[in-house]
Amino acid sequence: MALVLFFLATAMSFLGSLQPGPINMLVIQTAFHKKFKGAYLIGLGGCMAELIYSSLAFATSDLLIERPAIKTYSGYALIIIFLYLAFNSFQMARHPKAPKTIEDKKGVHFMKGWLIGMLNPQLLTYWLLIIIYFNNVGWMVNPSLLGKACFVLGTAAGAMLLHVLTISLVKRYNTLPVEKTTPVINYGMVVIFLGLALHQAYQLFA
Repeated sequence: MALVLFFLATAMSFLGSLQPGPINMLVIQTAFHKKFKGAYLIGLGGCMAELIYSSLAFATSDLLIERPAIKTYSGYALIIIFLYLAFNSFQMARHPKAPKTIEDKKGVHFMKGWLIGMLNPQLLTYWLLIIIYFNNVGWMVNPSLLGKACFVLGTAAGAMLLHVLTISLVKRYNTLPVEKTTPVINYGMVVIFLGLALHQAYQLFA
């Protein structure tokens, strides 16, 4: 079961990291300048933020899940949130904007990645949402300490996997058409979020 939680977290982290953000853009920009070691360190620093926020999400979710009423209402809230995320992704796909790049000033790459990651509190919201959803559908009910640890490690593994693939593409092609790939990614996220909303609705009303 612990390995299943690891791979579930890895998959959700990979998907959640697909949309271009500050860490992704800094990794790409650093790799473009042939600073591949620095790009890996930036990605690794960002993954440390994933570990911290997913751990905090577990602590928060435990308090919520222990109360049956909150668990029931959270199921309805999840449907609304997933539908909103699907709509938001659809809007971004229809009206794509080139993500802002971040100037790569001299400094410690790992700390840069970690600080930028820690300045993104949406990570806490995202992982709290995923943990509650997994609990509501029965995929992660009262996980053991080992299971929680594997899940938390998976959140970092998924993000790092994306960074490694991104850097590998830059190494091979020396280009990454972010403006062209972003709409495709966002349309894919629409399908995923709609699927999660429908699944949650089925769990509540079936």
